[in-house]
Amino acid sequence: MAFLTEEIKKMIMDYQHDRPGIPAGWVYLGDDNVRYVLGQPVEPKQKMESEQEPEQKNLLVIGVNPSTAKPEKDDTTIRKVRNISKEQGYNGWIMVNIYPQRATNPKNMTYIPEIIENNLEVIRFICQAFNVEDALFAWGNLIDIFGKKSDDETSFLHVSRQKIEDLLKDMDIQCYHYSNLTKKGNPRHLLYAPYGKKLYIMRKKEQFLFGYEMKPAWGYYEKTEGYSFMIHADGKAVYNRFVMSGRQLS
Repeated sequence: MAFLTEEIKKMIMDYQHDRPGIPAGWVYLGDDNVRYVLGQPVEPKQKMESEQEPEQKNLLVIGVNPSTAKPEKDDTTIRKVRNISKEQGYNGWIMVNIYPQRATNPKNMTYIPEIIENNLEVIRFICQAFNVEDALFAWGNLIDIFGKKSDDETSFLHVSRQKIEDLLKDMDIQCYHYSNLTKKGNPRHLLYAPYGKKLYIMRKKEQFLFGYEMKPAWGYYEKTEGYSFMIHADGKAVYNRFVMSGRQLS
């Protein structure tokens, strides 16, 4: 049975009007235990009256898990999401999470399989309904608190992360991180990133470069036109002869 009923979908899409407990202009689906989505999007492009109007863009931001924020009751993360979305030229923002369970301390989260599947359903609907083309990964190192194996249920944050990444890939949504990656190679949490930085495309990480194991802080690696090189977190290409600070494999 689908989690998103037609009634829930209608409530989400009626975001330009006041609804019980939800002011006009906000999309919101949640309660005191979970929050699937929170945001202030702009009108989807296909519904705009004139093609001559300036392009309206929504940014999907993906954190670890929600804390206390609700419509018109921001927390520090939501304020940063709103400001960085505007800074990067987006007209609207929509916040979702790897795991939708509310917890001010992520270590207090518990594994509930059905909310992972519900979350995927919501993210798919939101991306389609609001013509999302860009997603900003912003979960920081907190994603590793329960382990790193995406095929192990005890690492349920990474289980959920992998499913979300696969979904966004299937929907052809471009994924970014803001500022440099963390030293552990994760997209930086927006609370710990200063303003004035750039969005960088998330690239598939390769562990090795010419037989060397590279440090995660270096960023993401690519191969093109027969040359292997690595993309720094600041977006610069650094060729192999300059990056031999990794540990050579035996």
